Amino acid sequence: MRFSYEYYGDAFGGKLTEAEFERFSSEALDVLSALTGIDTRRISENGCETMFRALCLQTEYLHDNLSERSSVRRESLGDWSVTYADNKKTDGRADVCGVPVAPSVISALTAGGYLTRWV
Repeated sequence: MRFSYEYYGDAFGGKLTEAEFERFSSEALDVLSALTGIDTRRISENGCETMFRALCLQTEYLHDNLSERSSVRRESLGDWSVTYADNKKTDGRADVCGVPVAPSVISALTAGGYLTRWV
């Protein structure tokens, strides 16, 4: 099985368009790779149901959080200025190098044993 838009739409029941999926799924792969230490090619080509579900959840989470960020925070023209609110959601999430990680992804990866490290 391979992680793809078809999997995302058919098995997961995702809501994103194919263009939105393509935009955020590669970053979701990088985030999961950083969290688990597993190479992204191994995740996307030979992943299991738990990993694919986590990828789908992270892809949607990135879409919901990163697509709503304001790119301009403050503008000025003469004496007039305006400051925009930061639309970044902060719902108790973790970050990987500044990229938000869905709490449900942390739970899924922990339950699947991907975040457990034995010493």
